[in-house]
Amino acid sequence: MNNTKKASGASPLYAFRPVLNAETICAWAAEQGFETALLPDDMHVTVVFSRDAFDAGLSRLAESIEPDPYPMYGPQNIVVRGGTRNVAPLGDGGAIVLKIESLELQREHQMFREMGASWDYESYTPHVTITYRGLPSGFSEPFYGDIVLGPLTFRALAADKDEKPVESSLDSIKKKLLHDSTQQAIMSDNMQETEFTKTFEVIKVADEQRIVYGWITVSTVKGKLFVDSQGDIIEPDEMVKMANDFMLDVRLAKAMHDGAGIGEFIHSLPLTKEIAAALGIECDREGWIGALKIHDDATWADVKSGKFTGLSIGGKAQNREAVQ
Repeated sequence: MNNTKKASGASPLYAFRPVLNAETICAWAAEQGFETALLPDDMHVTVVFSRDAFDAGLSRLAESIEPDPYPMYGPQNIVVRGGTRNVAPLGDGGAIVLKIESLELQREHQMFREMGASWDYESYTPHVTITYRGLPSGFSEPFYGDIVLGPLTFRALAADKDEKPVESSLDSIKKKLLHDSTQQAIMSDNMQETEFTKTFEVIKVADEQRIVYGWITVSTVKGKLFVDSQGDIIEPDEMVKMANDFMLDVRLAKAMHDGAGIGEFIHSLPLTKEIAAALGIECDREGWIGALKIHDDATWADVKSGKFTGLSIGGKAQNREAVQ
């Protein structure tokens, strides 16, 4: 290890990008016969895992904000599309990974190597770890869909960083997945009006009143902007405007956005830090909470049977690309 770098404040460092649409990969894994998988929050692509110290500034950044939230380096996401995909064992610890191709990830890895980062292997192959319990007998093909990777994130290495992350049964993971689908991007002068659909998970059902409750969209979690599975975000102020406009002008509910109305939204609470504080509510997120009353018998039967596990609203939004 370079003693000069260590003396200057550098330390071993781990850089990765979280998988933002991990629930999609979990669904694929279940179809392929996997019984367990890493929790969606743990799925990521490692960019560099340096046991050697190489950059004091990044090391101080990583150590100053650990353990939550993890420091982020730049706001941009990466979407990995196409390329050769392969599911194979990695190492001798039972890991099964989805190997992917990405020029952007290769460039990031090479950038850190040129800064002095070490790497335990002869070459760099980006991958997403699925499980540490081996390849199922029913496996047939890799996941070929888009993989949305969040901002580059850092952790300082510790003695326990080689420990395997927690796995859960895929049935349990499915029940816990949050189906937020915020469709409004921000931070740009280039605006285009597009159709959007927002989906939220049913978190409570009032059976006797035919009412379902849930988060319609989430803006922040623990003070950090929430990035959905499509790489989009919506700031709290914009979320409040959207909720107000929807309740004033729409409120009608349809089954799968088609046909006649089957119910209506009867409760709406856009919850920001300021609103929560005024009401004496403690919550680690900001977002829009809603309740839908269902009048249609067939739709209510689908909710009770579990066929409909989420609700969604549709509309139009001004999409704005982020300016770097």
